[in-house]
Amino acid sequence: MKGYMKFSFKLKSLNFIFGFIIIILLNIIVGSTISDDLNSMIDNRYDKDKINVWIYFSDKGNINLNEQIQKLEQEANLAQIKRRLKVRNELFDFRDISLYQPYINELLKNSDIILRTQSKWLNAISINVPIYLINEISQNNFVKKIDVVKSGKRKNNLIIKNKENTSRNNYGPSYNQLEQINVIEAHENGYKGQGVKILVLDTGFYTEHESINENNILDEWDFINSDSETQNEDGDHNDQHNHGTYILSVIGGAKEEQLYGPAYESNFFLAKTEDLTQEEPIEEDWFVAALEWGEGLGADISSSSLGYIDWYDFEDLDGQTAVTTIGINIATENGMVCVTSAGNSGYDGIIAPADAHKVMAVGAVDSNGELAWFSSRGPTADGRIKPEVCAQGLDTYC
Repeated sequence: MKGYMKFSFKLKSLNFIFGFIIIILLNIIVGSTISDDLNSMIDNRYDKDKINVWIYFSDKGNINLNEQIQKLEQEANLAQIKRRLKVRNELFDFRDISLYQPYINELLKNSDIILRTQSKWLNAISINVPIYLINEISQNNFVKKIDVVKSGKRKNNLIIKNKENTSRNNYGPSYNQLEQINVIEAHENGYKGQGVKILVLDTGFYTEHESINENNILDEWDFINSDSETQNEDGDHNDQHNHGTYILSVIGGAKEEQLYGPAYESNFFLAKTEDLTQEEPIEEDWFVAALEWGEGLGADISSSSLGYIDWYDFEDLDGQTAVTTIGINIATENGMVCVTSAGNSGYDGIIAPADAHKVMAVGAVDSNGELAWFSSRGPTADGRIKPEVCAQGLDTYC
């Protein structure tokens, strides 16, 4: 009897210890669902505060992958297929499959949760949600990870100075900035961007401006307000579409004796992804959504003068961590040539997504070809040299 009681006690002790370990492990598992950045934000905010977060799903439901891929191939944009064929043996993969709608529906049952964007590439959605619901959401077995939507403040890559210039030909004040990178010679040899589709991600676009040929705009989408108007609308900041218009004119504007962009005969997809009315205006979820949108329409090139660093450390600039960087990596794997600003942080370093492995990060020089004081310079966290190229970014005419 004594031996039995002793053995029984040991069993109870072991059961208690085992149960305790299980509880700890469950806490670790649940805790790891919520990122450290998000936990840090939660600790410093009120429970009823609403924040923007990424919800990453564990899968895309019970799907037949081959059937889904065949369907995508049948329905895909021909320009998208043609571009992907240049770099891929298999045109589509798991990342291209749509999100599993029942997962989204389950989360949106709560009226306090507002859907912002969806990303099939990331298998994630971004939502606006009260902090007190974060733990509840993390309990869903289809939720793999929850992270804060990173934000950062745009810094103008162009310091605009509309100085007069007695340049030859019909390029007007834009002649020097084009001659510096041999664009004039390219134009004279017939290369003006014709047949190329360029996705531009920025604050918005005044498409009625005299330097913009509206016939060259294939499509546009406002990812902030979810409509097809990228010019200023009611409620927009007065300067909302200014920066995007500057950038678009520098790339593809055309006004005789005033300005020509290097690619003034290209076609454009315009994506409005930055909201100037917010304290921290640019949001990476709109950026990634715009990349997917443009890639699906067959864009050959993406150009962005935006960047993200406020929520990232130097160690995160390793070419595979920042959400926008991941988006750029996938876009380049699909055959898009992605060009982005290196940043305006000088010796403080580059910004995401300039750290992406195959992105073309662009630095700024003055009219004499000297590196501008504000232009970000590398390296990346894993030691790669940045930026890859430079062009005039000081006193640029636009």
